[in-house]
Amino acid sequence: MYLMLESGIRGGMCLVSKRYSKANNKYLDNFDEKSPSKFIISLDVNNLYGTAMAFYNLPESEFRFLNQKEIDKFDLMSVSSDSNVGYILEVDLFYPPELHSKHNSFPMAPQHESIMYDMLSPYQKKISEKLNIKINEKNKKLLNTFNEGKKLCSSLFKLTLLY
Repeated sequence: MYLMLESGIRGGMCLVSKRYSKANNKYLDNFDEKSPSKFIISLDVNNLYGTAMAFYNLPESEFRFLNQKEIDKFDLMSVSSDSNVGYILEVDLFYPPELHSKHNSFPMAPQHESIMYDMLSPYQKKISEKLNIKINEKNKKLLNTFNEGKKLCSSLFKLTLLY
């Protein structure tokens, strides 16, 4: 159980999700009334871990695997988000294509993956060769992708955020 839970530790994400956006709203000199109104907001989200510690029930004791009878009866849609009993699941995850555009700026199932040379763009290959960067399976990084995940360990609460 310890190894399963340890595999669910992901770490923090750091990213710029959209590099270009153009505002169009009544507060701008060049406002185009014929186009949809659009505002730009910049967020610097801090202390997510502390917020989780303060506002969500976190596991602290009585960890156990469900038996087969409990697994057969388990209905994840009936578990309340404010339940005193939480669930950590090991799942094979398929990220539905219909969610890709909605989650494009921040896919919600990060995974530790090895970056292999054939995954690099031509530009990245050129830079890695120029800087003599060795690309091998030891180069595991936390990636936000839509790749399928095998045996991913995650809380039920986090998985419900996908939908």
